[in-house]
Amino acid sequence: MRTTTPTPTMDYFVELHIEQGPLLEQESTNIGIVSAIAAPAALRVVFRGDGGHAGALLMPYRNDAGLAAAELALLVEKAALGTGAIDTVGTTGLWEVEPNAVNSVPRVATLEIDVRDIDLQRRNKMLQQIEEGVKEIAARRKVQWEMEMINQDPPATCGQQVGGSHAHATSVSCSFTNSPHHPPTPTPRSKKVY
Repeated sequence: MRTTTPTPTMDYFVELHIEQGPLLEQESTNIGIVSAIAAPAALRVVFRGDGGHAGALLMPYRNDAGLAAAELALLVEKAALGTGAIDTVGTTGLWEVEPNAVNSVPRVATLEIDVRDIDLQRRNKMLQQIEEGVKEIAARRKVQWEMEMINQDPPATCGQQVGGSHAHATSVSCSFTNSPHHPPTPTPRSKKVY
């Protein structure tokens, strides 16, 4: 978000936000102060196979784009968990399969993947693992692939002076926690949420 206020008149920007996850409630904490923003990287992956009728296309002859996509979704989860960091997340949140019929082998599968981390190097390593996985899965399953980076924002550390001021103010009347924030990813299909 960009401000139109001239720089000399503004020292800090503070955003009040409801929590999008369960941590504060689980810890019976009233207020959380964000220490870092795990900015998103989003990518679109398309697999293209031959497709065909489910009864007529025998298993050894299939180039199933849907199964390639399923493998990739599992790879995203494995890559995120494999970092060993609680702040690394990977989500395969959008799936489109064509022709999307129960009796058809998928010929096209489109996924959109969201990867976030407060550590840029760790996030980029995960993106590299996903790209390598796409190539390996496509070669093994004999499907074509396309990959497009939709957006790639850098993580940010929040100012300690502002966070410290809020921590002091909230400690008078509330419990609080200091945690990273994973903002929503704006996509062409949804409104921006701040």
